[in-house]
Order: sequence, then structure tokens, then C-alpha cells
Amino acid sequence: MILSFDLGTTKLLAMLCFPDPAGGGAGNGMDGLHPGGRSDPADGGGSRWTVLDAESADNDATLPGLPGHHEQEMRQIASKAISLAQLLLERHPKAARALRRIAISGQMHGLLPVVRAEEGCGLLPRPLGPLVTWRDTRTAASASAWRDRLDPGAPLRAGCRLSPGYGGLTLASMIANGQWPKNAVAQSAADYLAGRLTGVIAAEATHAASWGLLDIAASRWDEPICAALGVRGALPNLRPSAAPLAPLSPRAALLLGLPPGLGVMVHSPVGDNQASFLGATEACSAEAVLVNLGTGGQVSWRLAPDDPVMADGDIETRPLPGGGRLAVAASLCGGWSWQYLAGLFRDIVRECAGRELPLDNLYGALNRLAASGEAGAGGLAWSPLFLGARSDGSAKGALTGMDAANLTPGHLARAMADGIANELAGHFWRARRGGRDWPGPLVASGNGTRRNPALRDALARAFGRPCETVPEKEEAAIGAAMAVERA
Repeated sequence: MILSFDLGTTKLLAMLCFPDPAGGGAGNGMDGLHPGGRSDPADGGGSRWTVLDAESADNDATLPGLPGHHEQEMRQIASKAISLAQLLLERHPKAARALRRIAISGQMHGLLPVVRAEEGCGLLPRPLGPLVTWRDTRTAASASAWRDRLDPGAPLRAGCRLSPGYGGLTLASMIANGQWPKNAVAQSAADYLAGRLTGVIAAEATHAASWGLLDIAASRWDEPICAALGVRGALPNLRPSAAPLAPLSPRAALLLGLPPGLGVMVHSPVGDNQASFLGATEACSAEAVLVNLGTGGQVSWRLAPDDPVMADGDIETRPLPGGGRLAVAASLCGGWSWQYLAGLFRDIVRECAGRELPLDNLYGALNRLAASGEAGAGGLAWSPLFLGARSDGSAKGALTGMDAANLTPGHLARAMADGIANELAGHFWRARRGGRDWPGPLVASGNGTRRNPALRDALARAFGRPCETVPEKEEAAIGAAMAVERA
């Protein structure tokens, strides 16, 4: 049995799941653990994963702050995630006794200052400030100057170009401006939760890569990059992705309500992009292309061993747990663009009619409106760069092609769906040199695609093939569990 956490920017999740080669639990010691569970494909060899149960909650830990700042209270995130796990384990005592591993996936790029501690001292990580997330743009004005300090080969070694919101750039800026606490080392949100459960203060490779500070080929801190940015002294020891980290501490076991002596192993985390890719595509061809729409948006595909590293700002190369690489192009808004449009309609109704409509109702209405609109939105085009682009933080969105016939709620919704799809597809086709096809399927994950037929149609048109959806709703948690099972 595996307890898998997913620490998202807007949602937190705890899940109990296990690999089920027979698709029914027989012969693996998990017989009878199926109340409300579901089986989902796990790999091309025919084995399956059974999700026994899951609990989720909103991540409401975002702090008020200055313009361009996006920070979250990490203690609150960790405590809420642990409380979700407590509910699951209390509800399923047999599963609690069968628990053997803990997997963790989490939001990438952000970083948290924690008190430095000696290896093996067993002290819990103590935050010295808030988690600065990937949505933070305080370094937008200085990003170019920081990049100029790096040698020309740095992006190809790191697999990415330093961008606002990336931990390496945030850390360099905070140290230079005297904002980094003394005696602090950096961790990701997922690293911190792992430390709360084990007492080990470390960083993990996929999250380290998301900071722009990892030599992805050697899987170690890139010393020239770290020296140029002046950050090496703030970095902890590095651990492999999904590998065994340390046993669950007695204190954490007591907190989770587990009996003593179970021998539960906590594994190093996995970045949510890589975990989602594993969880969504393992039943597909190795050539599958995954579009994931959460708060942001990504299009990801596996690179062949002889494919070159891509790191031009909009497209990155990221390490996979256990070996291999992903090419990833990300949009800063993605699914948040749909949330923005729903909020805009809610504000219009409130200001004009004095009524407050629930946001969930508006999402359903928007999905129907978009589905009723024609492909191409009657010539209306929306570029949803509300937070800029990875390669250009100053880029602005645009709504163009308006006339007396197409400026309608349905066309606005359809144009937003087209814009979300076209941004990601544009990055993908540019990476494929404009016209090189691929033999695998297009797979979409995230509630934004499952519940929105117009968005699936827009993705199919933009990528030039049918858009399949993933039945499993929590790909990152499943993918993290798969990674630790193979470690």
C-alpha cells in the first residue's frame, strides 16, 4: 500500500493506492481493499493500479502580498496535507496496517527557506519564511541581467533558461538583496513535506532542475551556474527522484495515527509535471504527447536518447525519475485562464444585476457556451498571456478580430478555448521544426479538459489529431506512486 501526496498550487491531495497486476487485488495481499476504489491502467504490460480512496482540499495558504509576489504559508500546506492523510488512514485501518511506502508530488519551481541542519540530526525542517511559488514575478525586471552572468552553455546543461518564478533566480535575487534568511537552505514544497515526515533536510532532482540549478545529465548541482548566481551556500544535499529517503519518523507515524513498527519508507519527491506524465501516459505509446491543464498548462513528450536538449525559454528539457528526459513547453496561465473568464462573467453579473453566482455554476455555463460556439469563434481570437510568457515576462495578451457579430458570450468562451490550445500547440510545433509529425496519441489530463468538450476540440484542431482524455483524475499522485514502486 502506498500513501501518495500531491501538493498543488490550488489543491492538495492524499491518496491510498497500490499496484494490482491482476486488476482485482488477488494475490498481492490487498484482497478486500476495494470499497469505492477504482482500477486504472498503469503500464503497457497490463498491470493496473487500484486507488482505494483519496481526500482533497483547496490550497488556501496563499498570502496577501505586493504586486508580482505570490507566496504561500508552507506550514499550513503541510498540516492540511497531513490531515487529509489522517482521514484516509482512520477510514481504512486495514490499509493503514498494510502501508509500506509514501510518495510525494508537488508544485515545481518555487522555493522555501528552512533552517540549515546537519545530515542525520533528525531535526524537522523549520521554515524561515514563506514558500515563494512559480507564479511569483518579482524578478521579471532583473532576469536578463542575471542570465547575462551565466556561461553560454548553462541553459543546455540545466535544460532550461532562468525565468521569473524559477527558484534559482528567486534565490539569487533574495540573497543579493539581503532578503534570504541567514543559516537557511532552500527546499521545494514537496521536499519540505518529506522532511516533516522523516527529519531529512534535502532537495530532490526534478525540483532542483525546475530551479534551473541542476546539471541534468550528471544529476548534480551545476557548480558554474551556482557560483555565477552566488547561491551554492544555500543549497542542501541532493537526493535522487523517488528513491528511498528515510523511514517515517516515530513522531510522524504518531501524527498520522499509524501503529508503531510498520517500517514505512518515505521516498524522495517527484515534480508534478513528471509525475503527471507518468500517471497519464504509461498505458499509452512511448510517443504519447500529454497536455495537462491545471493552474498553468504544459505540453510534454519523451525525448529519444539522441534528441538534443531543448532550452530556449519556451521549451525545456526535464529529467524523468529513473532515467530519460521530457521536453516540456509551459504556459503560465493554462487552466487559470478559464477561471479568469468565469470570474469576469461573475463580476459582470454582480455589477450589472446585483447577483452573486457561484463560480462552479459559471464553469458549467462557460463550458456549454464554448461548446455552442463555432470553431474559430467567428474570427474572434484571444491570446491569453495574462501573466506573460516564459520567454518574455512582459508579453501581453490580446483580444482581436472583434465585430458586431462575434462579440458574444459564446464566441468569447470559444475564443478562450482556442487561445489556450493554440499557445501550447504553437510551442510544440515549433519544437518539432514546424511540420514533423509524431506517431503517438494526443492525451489530455486535468479537469479543464475532462469537463470541457470545446477545449478538447480546440486541442484536437491545434495538434491535428483526436484528443484522448485520461480517466484517472489524479495523475500526479498516481505517477508519484508508480515512480516509488519502481525505485
